[in-house]
Amino acid sequence: MPADRRPAAGREGARIRRARRFRPRHRNHRPGDLAITPGLLRGRPRWPWMAGRAALNLVIANHYRTQRSPAGVIGMAVLTIVDGGLAAVMKARRQ
Repeated sequence: MPADRRPAAGREGARIRRARRFRPRHRNHRPGDLAITPGLLRGRPRWPWMAGRAALNLVIANHYRTQRSPAGVIGMAVLTIVDGGLAAVMKARRQ
């Protein structure tokens, strides 16, 4: 039976099967975020933890690059610049 003449339930079933195959692309960095968060909240001084977060952002940006996701690469690059800048300011203020 041609694809356009299949019953509606058959076409809907194909959509559901495609949706089940979808996996978010950002799962791999969660353990790194979980490792850094306590240090950002309670660590003294905080600047090394912020520098570590900037480094983790680079790793995540590389992951997005391998997944060919330009928006993810750009977003993580911006966050790397922000976190790196904050780390430098915190170090200068000895925080």
